[in-house]
Amino acid sequence: MANLQIQRRRRLPLELQCEVISALPFQHGRRMLLLCNSIAKNCIALIRKQKEKFENRWDPTACHYKLALIGPEQLIVQHNGARAGSVLAENPMSKNPYFEVESLEQTWTKGFIWIGLATKQMPLNNPVGLDEGTYGYASVGFLCGHEVEESFYGVDGRTYSRGMPSFGCSDVVGCGVNLKNGQIIYTKNGERLDTANLFVDSAAELFPCISLFGHGTKIEANFGPNFKYKF
Repeated sequence: MANLQIQRRRRLPLELQCEVISALPFQHGRRMLLLCNSIAKNCIALIRKQKEKFENRWDPTACHYKLALIGPEQLIVQHNGARAGSVLAENPMSKNPYFEVESLEQTWTKGFIWIGLATKQMPLNNPVGLDEGTYGYASVGFLCGHEVEESFYGVDGRTYSRGMPSFGCSDVVGCGVNLKNGQIIYTKNGERLDTANLFVDSAAELFPCISLFGHGTKIEANFGPNFKYKF
């Protein structure tokens, strides 16, 4: 009984086992994992569990240098610069076809937000929708990159259209793709907006993307499965 109690005392929680290994110098940690198969299995299980926890998150390797990703889940983005900056998610729309963004900090005169879809080739200093193959919904109520009736061409040659509702601080806007027919989806506070004529060529290479303009502008993303609004 005494030996069993000692063994129980020595058994560290799964998370702590992995913390101890990660704190060791590389060669010692590697040796520990090679010698202790059970600890190695536990660390692998924890990594898989943590990866499954996140449906998706913002990609630090596809993030403008003036944007800060906040928190371990990397869902909050804050702009620490002045001009436009963009960030893309790690997983494409083909894996997670819908996401929400809540505006946490935004002023009508200095802060603007775009939500949309982009390829990994999109320049991070441009708002989403400005470049070929990207699509965006701006907080001022414009659609960017969608050729629809009553659209107009900007000086950059891209198409823009008015008529969408504007959104601001505390609003929750969503963006998604119907993977069956390529129709793009935009929502505002749980209400699906009219996107009957908005389609993308393919969702395979498109990633969730947001663009922020103005110092202090901040958003929080929700990649599911528990969205704030059901539609």
